[in-house]
Amino acid sequence: MAEEGLNFGGIFAKKGVPAQNTEEANGIIRDVTRRLRVMEERMASDRKNIQLTQQNTMSANKSTSNDIKNMYTELSELKKELTALKDQMNLVVSGLTEAAKKEEVKVLEKYIELWEPLNFVTKREVEAMVRRTINDVKGK
Repeated sequence: MAEEGLNFGGIFAKKGVPAQNTEEANGIIRDVTRRLRVMEERMASDRKNIQLTQQNTMSANKSTSNDIKNMYTELSELKKELTALKDQMNLVVSGLTEAAKKEEVKVLEKYIELWEPLNFVTKREVEAMVRRTINDVKGK
């Protein structure tokens, strides 16, 4: 009876937990634990995927940024080359405006035909002719 004295009645009374309820609760706890692990694994996998995606995005962004920078550099070089070509074209055009026209060349051709410069005598030739003449006169 001493043991019975420890057994309080009412709301403090020991209640026996049926074995079936305990096994059911343990099964539910195991199921919840398993689901929790699966969710944690999925979250870990998702974190890795997100991190990989972020790294890929950053790498692609850097690559795109470098490509754009290279394009701007090439564009700048092309602009410089275009400016140089324009300057050269302007020089050619100004040189062409200073060049003789077709009519002017024809006029010069007519004068050259009239004068026949191949029939002109050089100073040396005249001097040589004078010396020969003098020598011929002295020799006679």
